[in-house]
Parts: sequence; structure tokens; C-alpha cells
Amino acid sequence: MSSPPPSPPSSPHPRGPFLRRHAFALGLTAILLVGALLRLWRLGDAPFGFHTDEGHYAMDAWRIVQGARPIYLERNNGREPLFVYLMAGLFALAGPSIVTARLTAALATLAAVLTQALWVKELPLARPRRVALLSAGFLAVGFWPVAQGRYGLRTSLMAVPISLMLWAWWRAIRPADNSAVAARRDATTAPRPPMRRDVAALWAGVFLAAGVYTYLTGRLLPAILLASALWAVLVDRDRKVWRPLALALGLAAVLSLPLIVYFSRHPEMVSHRTDQVSILSPEVNDGHPVRAFLENGWHLAQMPLLRGDGSWYHNLKRRPVFSEPPAALAFLAGLAVLGLMLAGRRGAAARAAAVLVAATALVTLAPSWLSQGAPNYVRLTGLWPPLYLIPALGLDAVAAALERRGGWLQRRGGWLQRRGGALGRLIAPALLASTLAWTGWATWRDYFGDYAPRQEVYEAFNGAAVERGGAVARQERPVYVSPALAQQSVIQFMNLQPAVSGSPALDRGLILPPRPWATGARYLFDPVEAASAAAFATRWPEARRQDIPLERFPSQTPNLIAFSLDEAGLEAVSAALSARPSTFGGLLRLERWGLPQRHSAPGQTLRLRLLWSLVAPHDLDHNYFVHVIAADGRSAAQFDGPPLGLPGGGSSHPTNQWRAGERVLEEIDLTLAADAAPGEARILHGWYDWRTGARLGLPGNPEAAVELGRIQIAPRPGAGAGG
Repeated sequence: MSSPPPSPPSSPHPRGPFLRRHAFALGLTAILLVGALLRLWRLGDAPFGFHTDEGHYAMDAWRIVQGARPIYLERNNGREPLFVYLMAGLFALAGPSIVTARLTAALATLAAVLTQALWVKELPLARPRRVALLSAGFLAVGFWPVAQGRYGLRTSLMAVPISLMLWAWWRAIRPADNSAVAARRDATTAPRPPMRRDVAALWAGVFLAAGVYTYLTGRLLPAILLASALWAVLVDRDRKVWRPLALALGLAAVLSLPLIVYFSRHPEMVSHRTDQVSILSPEVNDGHPVRAFLENGWHLAQMPLLRGDGSWYHNLKRRPVFSEPPAALAFLAGLAVLGLMLAGRRGAAARAAAVLVAATALVTLAPSWLSQGAPNYVRLTGLWPPLYLIPALGLDAVAAALERRGGWLQRRGGWLQRRGGALGRLIAPALLASTLAWTGWATWRDYFGDYAPRQEVYEAFNGAAVERGGAVARQERPVYVSPALAQQSVIQFMNLQPAVSGSPALDRGLILPPRPWATGARYLFDPVEAASAAAFATRWPEARRQDIPLERFPSQTPNLIAFSLDEAGLEAVSAALSARPSTFGGLLRLERWGLPQRHSAPGQTLRLRLLWSLVAPHDLDHNYFVHVIAADGRSAAQFDGPPLGLPGGGSSHPTNQWRAGERVLEEIDLTLAADAAPGEARILHGWYDWRTGARLGLPGNPEAAVELGRIQIAPRPGAGAGG
């Protein structure tokens, strides 16, 4: 009789109950679901508003949807592009909105939860899977990452490339571990073929480059790999680490080459933002850089347990990272565990991992440590991977101690002998679950009950601009907004479809909509433009004013100052002008003009109105001129500049943005020179390319200027007959 075949070797994960075999995946799924609830609940209006920074991100993403392909985003002090490209992808799928803009950040911070579990699970710990779940749990339900995941800034993505870089780099340099801890871990962990060091190093380079394309912190990430490699060489005597280091940094440099080339061509953008906020700048440190450095360090040391970010834009003011007692105690215990690892009490591999964690913490602290206003939670999101590992280490250590205590109870005899083991096995999971539950409940309570409803948060997130943008979007078209409204990124984003018709300098002119005028036209001002609104009312008495109040936190300041011109008003404005059609260069047409006075004197002001329309669309904007030529042939007054100009220069409505059917009306004042010659003066008008000075042609007119009329200039007061 043949002997039975040998039984296969036992697996460290024998087939058993589904929950036991898939505990890690199920636990991580539950954590992600809770994290998603905290991030997605009322995402569009909690906090209410859309910060100017968010508006710039959203507008850049919309430009990418429309076909732009920037390597670096120059607006708003300059920004790396990866996050904005991801936002553009969501816009392409779901359409542009405040919700989809913020959804990019929510998904980014959920990805950070997932990658946190991935890299922590690789560390040489006694219970790596449990620590990985705890670390991911703290990151999923903590107030700071939840708040950061609810508004659309690129820093919400920063933890993802850092976690992935740490995961790949550790697999590239992981030293052998012969400690008793490793033996216990290997006995309960399924063996897997290790990723080849070279392949892992290349992946570390890929993720490092992704960090470079995400935020300023990415430029510091090579220091983490270098510090870890130096430790391996100098302490662990592992000279083989130079090869993975060279592979990682080399590939990262190659992948970052487009950005490097951009900065070589635009060197002013390399440190544009850092120069504004760096404590090394005398304007920031008040001549005391060392004091500023030490103060920032003290504030950062208080951040975990005592005092957090003081900006309502970033945080429930001064709320520390771990404000709940169980999480705070876990953080303190985790610091002790990390200290033991650094001291070598948990083996050489654990010490190398602790060095990697400490190096990551120091490097990712630098953006806030070296800039004003520490701690700044927006600049510190790269700190999440090492920071949220620490309370997980501490909580795991406490749970392990309770599990050992359960064995002690079982040895006491009697009822404890029968129940002690089960009691010990229940206490530890209950502690872990209750700590995360407490943290998540505190986040929900503080965020939705205290933080989001506050007026300070409404103001920090530019809530009034969202109300104004919504009010503009609800206006019956056509609507024309003032430059102060049109230049706000939030209002631009909220009025992409349908687009606002134009943004003229309303204190100087009007845009008359295409006929028919049955719906009239609306002209809107920001409340900060009260003086311009008053000038508009004086200049265009046909317009009717109506203030639109704020809906949230109403005050004496209106949401919008609105003027309406109905059909009769538009007709009155147009009919008051004389018809004088002339076409310049086949592009622009002078429709009408008006000059109330026919007599003037030196030093007096002429008021002139000009009404133009578009003949053919064109790519280049043009300027116009009005010259008053006195009887002696000299210039008595002149204007040269863009239509509907802005105080700082440029046009609020350049000719290459004019629309077919609309007409542009401008009122200008010309002051006659004190020495203007008396007699009949000619008023000439034309258009020209301001780059070259070349005038747009006027058929049959060699001057390329139409004569608008003539005025009589009286002699200067007190001048003699021969004067």
C-alpha cells in the first residue's frame, strides 16, 4: 500500500472565516468609507464660499479643459500643475462647479489614506497591518486632513506622492532584520517575493517627480532619500544603497526636466512665492532671522497637542492636531515607541525605518518652519505620512500591552481563567475602535457644528464673492459687470456658462447689447466700487439703481449694486448721439458721436461720447485717439489709449473681445491746453495698433482719421487782441 502524499506546508494564512482572511482589506475599506463621508457630506457649501485661491485653481483647470497645456501655472504667485490637471479631468467628466473643484481635494486626501496604509504596512514592525490601519484611520478621520480635503488646493495631494515614494524607497533599501520582532512578524505574515531594489528605486524616482509637480515641498524630497542613504552607509555599512539612490534621483531629474527647463527660462518664478513669505527675508523677520526661526520651531512643537494653525482659512482657530484625549495620549506613546526604534531597541531594520520617518518629518516641516505664520497647515500637508504614523505606533503598543494583560488575567484562575483570554482579546480591539471613533466624532462635531457655520469662516472663504457670483449668474441676460467683479476668479468661475457679456469700466462707458432691446441690460458693481457706482448714476441718469442684498450674514453692505437700462433707456442713450458711420481698417465702425458744447476756452473741458461696433473679429487689440487741432495747427488737447481704460493701464474691454451686435459707448473728457490758440478747432478720431503706431485705414482719407466736428475756442481770459 502506497504511502499518502506529503501534506503541503502550512500557510501563515490558513483558510478560515472570511473576516479573518480579509481583515486588512475590510478594515481599510471601512476606514475609506468613513473618510469619504466626512469629506463629501455637504461638500459644496460647508464651508460656504470659494476662496480666491480655489477660484484660481478652478479657472486654470477650466483653461486646461479648453485646450491649454501649461508646465507651470504662473497666476496667483505661481503653482505646480499636477493637481490642476486632475481637477481638469473631473471638470471634463462632471462639468465645472464648486463641488467638482473640491471633489479633487476630497479624492486626493482619500488617496492619501490609502497610500498611508500601503507604506506603513511595509515597515519592520511587530504588527505592521494593524499599525497601517490605525495610521490610515487617524488620517481618514482627523480634523486637519478632513478640512484640507474640503477645499480645492494642490497641497491636499502632497501626501500621496510622499507616501508612495516612502513605500518604494523602503523596498529599495530595506536592510535585513534578524530581530525577535521580525521573527514574530514573519510567522504571521504571508511571504511575498520582494520587489527588486532597482525597480523599487525607479518607482521612488517616479513618485519623487510627482511630488515636484505637486507643491513646493516636492523640491525638498531628495533630502529624505539622501539622509536615509547616508544612514545606511555610515551606520549600517550598506554601500549598495548608492545605486538605488542614483537611480531614484536620476529618474526624478529626467521626469522633472520640463519643469527644470521652464524655470531656466523663467528664473524669477523659482522663488517668487518663497521670497514673499520666507523668514530669511528682512521684510518678514524684522531683522531677526534667528528669533523668527526659534519662534516658528516653538509654534510647530505645540502644534500636535497644544496650539494649531490660527487661520480660519486652514483650521478651527488654534485647534491642535490631536485635540481628543485618546489620540493625544496615543501620540505621546507613539513618540516613545519611535524613540525606542531610533535607539535601536527594536532592531537595525526598525532603526533604519525610524530614521526614514524622522527625516521625512524634518524635511516636510521645513516649508512652514522657514516661512511666516507657523504652523501653516496648508504648507504642512507633506507631514501627514510621518505625523499620522506616530499615534498609530502608540495605540498599537498600548493595545499589545492590554493583550498581554489578558494572558496574565487568564493565569489568575477561577472565572478569570475561563474568561481572561477572551476579555484581553476584546479590550484591545475596543480600545482601537473607540479611539478612532472618538476622533471621527470630534471631527464631525467640530467641523460641521462649530467651524463651517461661523461667520469668520464665511469671510475667510470669500462667501460674499460666491453670493455675488451666484447673483450674477441668476441675472437675466445681457449682464455687464465692472472690472472689480470680473477680475475675481470666483465670479469668473461661477459664470463660465453662460458667460458674462463683458466687463467695461462702467464709470467711463457702457456696452449696449444687440438689438432687440426688449430685455434691456444690467450693469453690476462690487460694493467696494461705491464711488464708481455713484459716477455711473450721474453719467447715465436713464439707469435705475437696485441694490441686491447678501443672503447669509446680511449687513448694511449690499451684495451687488445693480443698474438697469430698459428698452426706452437704451434708445434714449443711443438717440442722443449724432449718426456718423465710419469704418476703420475693415474692423471697427464709429456708429455715432456726441459733443454737447460747440464753444469752449483754454483750460476748459470738452466732454465727448463715442459709439463703436465690431465689423470683423480680430486677434489684436487696438487703441484709439481723439485729437483737438487748434486753428494754428497745434494740438489743443488729445487722448490716446485703449477703449474703456483702467486706472492702472490697459483696457477693461479690448477690441479683440468685442462681440458682434454689441456696441461700445465711451465718454471721455478732454481739457484744452492753457495756451490753445483761439479760433475754430478740428476734432479728429481714429484707431491704431499701439505696438507699431500704424493707424487703421479709412477709405479715401490719407490721415486715417475722421473729423467729428469743429468747436470754437475763445481767446484766453485777459489776453489782448494780438495775444
